[in-house]
Amino acid sequence: GHHNQYVVPHGSSYVLPHSTQHSGSYYTQNGHSYYYRQTASVGDVHVTQPQQIQFGGFSQLDDLAGRLETMANDLCLDLHHNYSHNRNYNAVYREAYQILETAKYIHTAKHQRNHRAVQERLSGLDKLAHHVESELTGWSRDHHQQVGQLGLHSKMKQIESTLHHLLNDVGVKPTSVTKGHH
Repeated sequence: GHHNQYVVPHGSSYVLPHSTQHSGSYYTQNGHSYYYRQTASVGDVHVTQPQQIQFGGFSQLDDLAGRLETMANDLCLDLHHNYSHNRNYNAVYREAYQILETAKYIHTAKHQRNHRAVQERLSGLDKLAHHVESELTGWSRDHHQQVGQLGLHSKMKQIESTLHHLLNDVGVKPTSVTKGHH
């Protein structure tokens, strides 16, 4: 069989590709978030159109929360194994762990029904993620164990992209962050 691959439109941002644990891709174009479900089957390929994710629609919460939990866990493990010698390590690790704890909380099925609690937990989390990323600037790696496929900064970019789509899905406006200011 053949396999058609959907190409994310040129000029898109916050691209989240599918992975072994998660099928489907996310991207943002012209201020709107989209989800594209890969539905390839053996011998035949079923092409579906990307669907726009409605602001506050809570349609992708479980998938995005699961992705965020996996990514934040990888980030914390990577920090622990390979970056503990850097300045401000303890503070940065605590903040990264807050991201993980929030992802675990909202990924727990019983919490997903309480939309207000999910929104409150996610509010300001993007600002925290941006702060973690800014603190990692200039950090050096002391390799002890490979965690996941990506480097530290790529992991943070994926976390920020996931958060962008998650905030949109649950109806929380991103915190405006000015580069260089905390």
